[in-house]
Amino acid sequence: MPSLRETQDHFTHALFSGDETGVEAFVLGGTLTPSARLDIYRNNVLVNYQNALRDTYPALVRLVGDEFFNGAARRYARAYPSDSGDLHDYGETFADFLLAFEPARALPYLPDMARLEWAMHRVFHAADASALGAAGFAGMDEARLPGLRMTLHPATRLLTSPYPLLQIWRICQPENSSTGAEVDLDAGGQNLLVIRRDYAVHLEETSAAEHALLTCLHAGQTLGEGVDTALQRQPDFDLGAFLTRHVMGGTFTTFQ
Repeated sequence: MPSLRETQDHFTHALFSGDETGVEAFVLGGTLTPSARLDIYRNNVLVNYQNALRDTYPALVRLVGDEFFNGAARRYARAYPSDSGDLHDYGETFADFLLAFEPARALPYLPDMARLEWAMHRVFHAADASALGAAGFAGMDEARLPGLRMTLHPATRLLTSPYPLLQIWRICQPENSSTGAEVDLDAGGQNLLVIRRDYAVHLEETSAAEHALLTCLHAGQTLGEGVDTALQRQPDFDLGAFLTRHVMGGTFTTFQ
């Protein structure tokens, strides 16, 4: 007699692989065969996963259409069942799946669009924290600035892509009434800050230097170390403008 854990493992395997060998004995029959009952349960689970992915990746749905997205979502759900009881946690590896998904090869920007939408999803559900305001710097000796380590708000994410993701994302919004709009994929990539303000998620393009400094700070480096990296990308980088934008914009929570 298998243990409860073994039975659950067999059931899960049967559910996602379709191999029901040995599981039928633990499924009630009646007017429906055990296999038919499993099919109903399997379909419900896969539809729930599919709908969760549709909620997280609406721009992808608009890009590729319902048939393509639903097919990809079902393939993904069979290969990557959720390991969390919260469906908000489901779909983190969808971008990696699309990278290896043969039907998506003709649209090379899809994985990065998935990464953007996952970042937006996580930012929306991230913990709240008090943002660092200008008052935190009042009276500070400027000699301290290079040694500061600044903490990014938990509701922020940094993203970089060789594609113009922001333009693609905007075209995919329901309020965008333009049809047949085209984006030049060779126009150059973008660095993006994904941040939540007042319960809304915002996408903001950042320069290469600005993005490099934010990335350094997120990695725990000092402001001085980050500025050195930023200056390598932009010799006339303006630290004052950077601090004004991100301190007033709520990008940081604390410094030490």
